[in-house]
Amino acid sequence: MARQGKVVQLDAIGLQDLAAKRPMKTDTLFKSVDDKPITSTAVMMLYEDGKLLPPTASRSSYPAFAHPKLSSGPAKRENHDSRSAGRTDRD
Repeated sequence: MARQGKVVQLDAIGLQDLAAKRPMKTDTLFKSVDDKPITSTAVMMLYEDGKLLPPTASRSSYPAFAHPKLSSGPAKRENHDSRSAGRTDRD
């Protein structure tokens, strides 16, 4: 963990190899499956530092978002996998 540009806490927890019981190290590299948390954290840091202006409304930037058609039914796995998030106007 870093604060004001300085590392204030650096820990490694768990095992990097269960079979070999090899402990995790602070410099262990591994693949992140989802980069959204990293991206959203970076965006918020830029916003807090005043380096990123508040976003304009999606409707004005992207006409396709002006009048989205939303599904009123239950969420479906195929919508999740295609990232349509319940929108019915995507093919």
